[in-house]
Amino acid sequence: MRNDKLFSVILPVYNCEKYLSQCLESLCSQENFTHNYEIILINDGSTDKSGEICDSFASKYDFIRVTHTDNHGASRARNLALKQAEGDYILFCDSDDIVSPQLIQVMTRAVELDNKADIFEYKFFRLPEGQAYKWPVYNVEQMKISDWSTPSSDEACKKVIIDSRVGAYLWDKVFRRTLVQDRSFDESLLIMDDEGWVLEVLCADKNIRIRSINYCLYCYMQRSDYGKTRSVRKIYDNNGLNQFILGMERELNIKNLPGRLVELRKCDIYMASLNNLRMHPKELSDEARKGLESRIKKYCKVFYLSSIPSIWEKLKNLISHALVLMRV
Repeated sequence: MRNDKLFSVILPVYNCEKYLSQCLESLCSQENFTHNYEIILINDGSTDKSGEICDSFASKYDFIRVTHTDNHGASRARNLALKQAEGDYILFCDSDDIVSPQLIQVMTRAVELDNKADIFEYKFFRLPEGQAYKWPVYNVEQMKISDWSTPSSDEACKKVIIDSRVGAYLWDKVFRRTLVQDRSFDESLLIMDDEGWVLEVLCADKNIRIRSINYCLYCYMQRSDYGKTRSVRKIYDNNGLNQFILGMERELNIKNLPGRLVELRKCDIYMASLNNLRMHPKELSDEARKGLESRIKKYCKVFYLSSIPSIWEKLKNLISHALVLMRV
């Protein structure tokens, strides 16, 4: 049977009953709806009414599919969804954000204009909770390839690590399914898994065709209770080591990661390890402390010899390094 799904929208869901309906309404209320997309919801063991909300929307819209699982984290949920996806292109969405009513319309037109592109990226904005916003209206028929930029994979990798306006976000990009369907998210990481995954995709093939569309199609909602939902387990591993550091270190193993970015990430690991050891000495286990000390020793030479950090950054971290040594 012919697959008529152009897009698969992947949405992990966990204890987000307060925001989920608004998110799903934005995905289901697309302008000029042509039945060319599906929404895959993975309810990751929610203990609130999120699962019921998923089922309610699935009963109302036949292009929504729901899978209920035990809680294993967003990475496992995304991996499950990737196996189910039937669309030619993959979109990701977070369950507490919203999308433009023209998202599918714009991306359908983008694929019509360039069906050879492997990745499309578009603009997004951040919106504090409770603040009103009116989506810009685009004349989709006037879209032209000449209005788009075409970064290389090296440039895209640079954006991921350096440019916070683009970053390693999943939800501001559209991926060709054949490019990513066999590339799993690291389920051992509870944070930083998306950045590593995006970098792996970008580095997998130097000939990846990327198109940047200057349309704002996604709204990242800055929730007031965001910090409260981040459990200690999500930030620290079983040994008390910060998972941001673990995630950054794993990125060093990505094949074909540009050398300049390897250097930059080593500098980041040094600074993060130093800050963790300086700011949370009492909270760290002996094993975590030893892990941080080994990383500081391993990457300090790279940091101080690198041209990437400013003189001020080097001086500031040198003082912190001295204070840590004195404490030890």
